[in-house]
Amino acid sequence: MIDDNIKKKIEQAEFHLAKLREAESPIAVESHLSAFMTAARSVVMYVHEWQLANHRAAHKKDWSRINAWEATLAPADHDGWRAVAELRNMDVHEVPVVPVKAWMSGWTGAWMGGWTGRWLGANPTQTVTHPTTGDLLRVIEIAEATLRVVKRLRADYKTI
Repeated sequence: MIDDNIKKKIEQAEFHLAKLREAESPIAVESHLSAFMTAARSVVMYVHEWQLANHRAAHKKDWSRINAWEATLAPADHDGWRAVAELRNMDVHEVPVVPVKAWMSGWTGAWMGGWTGRWLGANPTQTVTHPTTGDLLRVIEIAEATLRVVKRLRADYKTI
């Protein structure tokens, strides 16, 4: 049963990531990001419930095995995953997370990208502000990292 639940949530995350890649209205991007983050977080919650039921976690606040597993992730995946976890908590418990388009790279970068980017064939990217650091994060990059993490978690959870 847990495998089916995890699989379903990963499928939902994949669906919403695909929608995030499409050029859509701001509310569509905001909605798909929120749904993506919720589906991804659900995978970890299902794993934690499995750990409790199988005596691999002592109590509801015992996340030690999952935290130890997270520490083995590649830095980019770990950082993307943790950012999405914090953003999801903010989105659900505090204020909506609203992505904005920003010029992030290229020859002109963020400074002049809005003035010259289109002339040079560039496009702005959907970004969110990291709730802890204040850094601008590319939505697609952190979502892709998160998807890699939850897929790996699905493969590993019975050994954690």
